[in-house]
Amino acid sequence: VNVAFRSERVLLAPGGFESKRTPNLLHGVVETNVYLGLNVDYLVRSGPLTVRVLAPGDCPIASGAPVTVSVRPEDCIVFTREAD
Repeated sequence: VNVAFRSERVLLAPGGFESKRTPNLLHGVVETNVYLGLNVDYLVRSGPLTVRVLAPGDCPIASGAPVTVSVRPEDCIVFTREAD
């Protein structure tokens, strides 16, 4: 199964934010952050996954910082892979 979503639809929170009401929650670490003026482009590593997040630039999160990443189910597209 592959899941796709737009990077600007991902919610990024510093530290160990957790809520039972928040679906699709990953804990990770910021690998890189690139300031783009109004936004910051982040690459977040969570285990074997790397997630790109486009977030507002008003409160940047440093590289190496622990973060929580979440995306609402309605913002996801799921692709199934056919058996080989």
